[in-house]
Amino acid sequence: MGAVDVVQADVSRCAGITEWRRVAGLAAAHGLDISGHCAQSLHVHVACAAPNLVHLEYFADHARADRLLFDGVLDPVGGRLAPDPDVPGHGLVLSDRAQRWRIA
Repeated sequence: MGAVDVVQADVSRCAGITEWRRVAGLAAAHGLDISGHCAQSLHVHVACAAPNLVHLEYFADHARADRLLFDGVLDPVGGRLAPDPDVPGHGLVLSDRAQRWRIA
């Protein structure tokens, strides 16, 4: 119906990476672009695989919060995020710093 210009999907809220790829494929089938929403270090790999990606949102406050919990949080270089090709998976590892929020 033309009500959407860009589909905004969040891998941390739409059932994970596989489902995000399905959303991106469905958007592409309808001639729409997709935008990765928040959790930029988690999105960057799957976003690189989406030919209809228009942008990946980057929030500095999310990056700061992510660093409290994870090692491997990515920093933009020249306005772009890129996965580290030498790190397996999505590159995030639960940090020892997260132990302070552990529920025993």
